[in-house]
Amino acid sequence: MLKLFRAHLWLVATIVVAVAIGALLWIASQQPTNPRPAGDWQLGNTTYSVLVDAFSALLGVGLLSLVFELFLRESYAEALQTFLRLNSAITRSGLKDIDDRAPDLSVELKAATTVKAIVRDPQAWVLAHYAYVLEAATARQTTIVLVFPDPGSPAFPAVAESLDVTESELKSGFDLALSALRQRWGTVGRIHPGSTIKVYLTALPLYEVTCIDESAVCVFDSSAEHRQGDRRLSLRFQTEGDPVTWFRKQVDELTERGEYWAADDRTPAALRRNRLHAAKARKPIEGQAETNTPAPEHENLLNGPIGTLDGKSDS
Repeated sequence: MLKLFRAHLWLVATIVVAVAIGALLWIASQQPTNPRPAGDWQLGNTTYSVLVDAFSALLGVGLLSLVFELFLRESYAEALQTFLRLNSAITRSGLKDIDDRAPDLSVELKAATTVKAIVRDPQAWVLAHYAYVLEAATARQTTIVLVFPDPGSPAFPAVAESLDVTESELKSGFDLALSALRQRWGTVGRIHPGSTIKVYLTALPLYEVTCIDESAVCVFDSSAEHRQGDRRLSLRFQTEGDPVTWFRKQVDELTERGEYWAADDRTPAALRRNRLHAAKARKPIEGQAETNTPAPEHENLLNGPIGTLDGKSDS
């Protein structure tokens, strides 16, 4: 019954309007000021005022309901459906925040067990986030994967231009970032057993994304003519969902090419230099016999020494 009533609200509103108009016409004919033959019944002043006010209000409600049902309900329903669909899509995606300020990842990074990032400006990222990454790596087993722009790629100048820096400035920032990664790993505290850090290279990172456990933060610069200090848009996805999985998959695909530099909790400080290392430049580790067997060309620091920053052998 209630469903039938709601489906025909326009008809109900029409009846209410008609009744209110008819009642007001009759009440007007019974106005106390109208001359009447002696003995005829007539409304009193108080009754007349009350009835006029009541049926005028009823007429107003009926007219508003009729206008809404005939002209506004459909557009309102469409707007509501659009809002609900959008809200559902946002909920499914896990989108938590959109901001034009640099994202503060300190809390998430300190509590992280997995950090995976595609970085366009290595020096800026390391300065902003590496201290918190080290806190996580010393507190618990943490996997850190960083993807930097490849200085040897033909696209490297384009990356520099998109950041509004020169190629030499970006290369200098790359070297400084690698140096900071090497030198600070294990010096701020004992690295927790099982913690690892790996750096990979890619030719042309189009935007910056940092995946922390089940969340991700994606940062976009201006699509063209970006200038330092320009507004940046950051999207934060908090829960596991399609976007987070998609971002993490991008990092994982870039790690198939082999790491450029890596270290773990067993890496001696003297050997935190580079991925490749020739046998004649290798210094024996305390408690380990010196060997003349050349290191494999792609031996990483999880199993032994690493090479120079430019990826070339020291031989």
